[in-house]
Amino acid sequence: ATVSMAFAAITFDVSILEECIPLYHGITVCMANEEEIHNPMALSKLILNNGVDMLTCTPSFLINIIDMPEMRSCLSRIKVFNVGAEAFPESLYDKIMALGTQAVVFNGYGPTETTIGCAFVQVTGEKITIGKPMANIRIVMIDRHRNLLPAGVPGELLIIGNGVGRGYVGKPEMTADKF
Repeated sequence: ATVSMAFAAITFDVSILEECIPLYHGITVCMANEEEIHNPMALSKLILNNGVDMLTCTPSFLINIIDMPEMRSCLSRIKVFNVGAEAFPESLYDKIMALGTQAVVFNGYGPTETTIGCAFVQVTGEKITIGKPMANIRIVMIDRHRNLLPAGVPGELLIIGNGVGRGYVGKPEMTADKF
């Protein structure tokens, strides 16, 4: 049976990804407490004692623990790394593979305004990207005048679709800037 680790507080939107989605699919969720999140020895013990084999976290969290001797053994048992919320450094994929695991590694992208995510891709060690848009989402590049740009031309990322929020409550300036 698959066991997924949950780090996020239930009040954070990522908790939906870490807790609700696995439970919906019949996956056991192991919830880490503050001590376990911040203490590699406690986290390693939690992962090993509960048979955790799916991990969702930020790249920086994983980078901070992956080279620790006390973490290498438990991380080598992870079958799925679901990484997101920050840029995915190329060196991280190599560090994961150096654990000796055959893990599947995913990179998710999505600013807060899109709640959890809007793009997703399996990382294979080749060029790291944010992936393709998820269902009901379109992603395009625009220039500073909001004109569409052709593929490959640098610009500003515009996310369009049902997963995009309508704005910030009581913050019209932020809403005008972001939406």
